[in-house]
Amino acid sequence: MFTILEDGIAYCVEGELVFNDPGGPAELAAVPRDLEEDVIHAAHDCPGECIFIEFAELPSDYDGVLPEASTANSKSSSS
Repeated sequence: MFTILEDGIAYCVEGELVFNDPGGPAELAAVPRDLEEDVIHAAHDCPGECIFIEFAELPSDYDGVLPEASTANSKSSSS
């Protein structure tokens, strides 16, 4: 979902497309369902707080708060 370019900044990737001009709806990358929890975890861990998540479909019990990374991602990660 992310790649680091020569400027040292990580950007979203969707297939072969790198979203390196942030700031608009054209820069939204679709997240495969099997990577959603990893992206939520990355958003919590991002030191610059610059990963923003928009849900295409919200769960009926969604209260506007993302789950904590520790509960959203129970998989251990080496990155």
